[in-house]
Amino acid sequence: MMLVDTGRKSQPVIIADFSTSVVMVADTAKLSNKKLTTTGLTLADGSSGSLVYSPAMQSNITFGNNSAKASIDLAGEVYSFDLTKAPDSLAVEAVAGSHLNYNDGAEWIINEDGTFTVNGTCTVSGTFERKDEYFNVTEATAVSCGSDDFEGKYTYGVIVTLSNQGSDYIAGVIGRKGNLLWGSAELSN
Repeated sequence: MMLVDTGRKSQPVIIADFSTSVVMVADTAKLSNKKLTTTGLTLADGSSGSLVYSPAMQSNITFGNNSAKASIDLAGEVYSFDLTKAPDSLAVEAVAGSHLNYNDGAEWIINEDGTFTVNGTCTVSGTFERKDEYFNVTEATAVSCGSDDFEGKYTYGVIVTLSNQGSDYIAGVIGRKGNLLWGSAELSN
C-alpha cells in the first residue's frame, strides 16, 4: 500500500508492505516532473523488529501511468516497491463491522460513526474521517501492548481498503515519534 497526499501537513507519504511487514513514513514530500522526493524517513521492519528514523534519509518515487516505483536506500540496504494505483477506499458503510486477520488473530471493529477498535498485539481505539480516497485517523490510543513503549496516544494515521487476489482488505498505519503500529484484516462483509 502506498498513500501519497501532498496536501497533508505532515506524513504525506506512507508505504506499507503487509506481506513483509515493512513500513515507511516520510516527514515531507516534494513533487517535480512525476518524481516525488521524500525527506525525513521512519522505516520499520517488523520481521527484524528494527525501527530507524533519520531526518536526512530520503526516498524517491517515480510515477508512471497508474503506477509508481519507490526506492529507499538505508545504509546500503535498498528497499524497492512497485505499486499500481488502486481504486479509492470503500465507503465507511461498506467496511463497518467486525473483520479478522486470520494470520495474527487481530480483530478490527469499524463503526459507521467514525470510530474503530483493533484488538491485536495492542488494543488500539480511535476516530477517523474520510479524506478524499482514504480515511485519516484523527485520534488513536494504544493500550495493553505488553510493552510500555507502544502504549499511549499516536499523532497520525491512515486507514485504507485494498483488493488483493480477489479479496478486499482493510489496512492501517498509526504513528508517533519513535513508534509505528500497522496491520490489516480481510473484510468479512
